[in-house]
Amino acid sequence: VVIPATTARCVILCVPEQHPIGPNGPDSSLFPIADARVEPGYRHHVEVTVTVQVADSGGGVQIAATVDQLSNGRLILGVGVGSAEQEYRALGAPWEERGAVADEVLKVLQHVWTADRPNFEGKHFNFSGINSFPQPVQSPHPPFWVGGGSRRSVRRAAEFGDAWHPSRPSFQLLEEGAPRLRRLAERAGRDPGKIQIAARHPMKILDGAADSEWPLVGTESSVINGINRFATAGVSHLVMDTFYSIPELHQETVDTVLATMERFARQIIPQFPGN
Repeated sequence: VVIPATTARCVILCVPEQHPIGPNGPDSSLFPIADARVEPGYRHHVEVTVTVQVADSGGGVQIAATVDQLSNGRLILGVGVGSAEQEYRALGAPWEERGAVADEVLKVLQHVWTADRPNFEGKHFNFSGINSFPQPVQSPHPPFWVGGGSRRSVRRAAEFGDAWHPSRPSFQLLEEGAPRLRRLAERAGRDPGKIQIAARHPMKILDGAADSEWPLVGTESSVINGINRFATAGVSHLVMDTFYSIPELHQETVDTVLATMERFARQIIPQFPGN
């Protein structure tokens, strides 16, 4: 999707998660990060987010660094444990240890993107005397948005992440998770103020009132109110699904999605000056 730079000051292009399982098993062509790229003419206006890549799906280190290079340092890397057990089974990965594996993946990424000669010894990954090229543009590495709404996901974000990135969280979950995120970050010796909350939610702008449980599905005024509620709950970034994800969006087409994005840019964004 290409959005004219005149429409919005900054666009975050989000590549949704895609499970790397084809009809006949694992299919490397389905890795979403491989399709994340930014045309050079838009590099000053666009950030690229993969939201989220399953942490144990493999092949991500060099691909992520390549995307960061091609986008001139605009990659935001969303990492999560996933929710499809068959995905792990097909890859021969331990479903029962997915949380521990995700933690170690983040340690590996931090290490290979900061060490001159990476050497790592862990429970799930071991290597020594290797080189990892290309290196990302961003230093020390692209920001990690840690997906998931569980308590362990909040802990993972506090220890490794630049943002906690829950999908379709309730306001109660955010209000309970935000202070816990800060406490755990302090316990891990990190500055809580540097860890953001980036929530992902469905969004659709309607001309008439709608009886929807989703705070960003409704009239322009109700969407604005929903955004303000997220901000009050501590959310600094909103990733908005404009297709699939909920029944209200199942019939969306490319044209209706583009119309929604254009309407949001022209009618909603100006209500939040300075953002």
